[in-house]
Amino acid sequence: MSPRKPRYTPAEALALKVRRQEQAKADARAVREGVAETTALAEARGSEFNRPPLARGEREKPIKRMSGLDWLFSRKLARISFEMKLVGERYGRLWRQAHDETSMRSCIDDSVRGFGQEPAATAVRAAAARVEAQEDLDKLRAAVGYQVHLVEALDLICGQELTPREAASNGRGAAVIECALTVALDLLVQHVNGRRAAA
Repeated sequence: MSPRKPRYTPAEALALKVRRQEQAKADARAVREGVAETTALAEARGSEFNRPPLARGEREKPIKRMSGLDWLFSRKLARISFEMKLVGERYGRLWRQAHDETSMRSCIDDSVRGFGQEPAATAVRAAAARVEAQEDLDKLRAAVGYQVHLVEALDLICGQELTPREAASNGRGAAVIECALTVALDLLVQHVNGRRAAA
């Protein structure tokens, strides 16, 4: 026998409904305040966020943290070209793949990776992919002459996806990193275009 729902008088049912609506509003307000506090702290550290515009009566949309390349390419600034952004994204993918140290699957990750694969074979393939990514990354670093400031700017903005303000300790440092990055990306674009012309 299933338990019976308690019966409420119309006044009690209305009061319960109002209480639940008030609780839902309070929960939503607490979430909004928490998100606002978190984004304000991150912005103080130099992060940039993409806040989609809201139409009247529309629900709030997710706020997305912008990577350094996205921020530099955004319409407001447009400090780098589309080609520079593409080359920077490629550098970033290679950097993250070369620095991926996860060789074992987490016990929390329950995704199926195929049947009959041995952990050792998977680890060997992952190590080979890291080595290949490091070799491709070295070719790109050679294209900028292994200049320390240029490589550092590429690693911070493209690889770690930081904004210039996040990567630097102050505004002047952010300007220096941004200048180094634009020079490095310009050299990489010339390198990629030169290879295409030669092919």
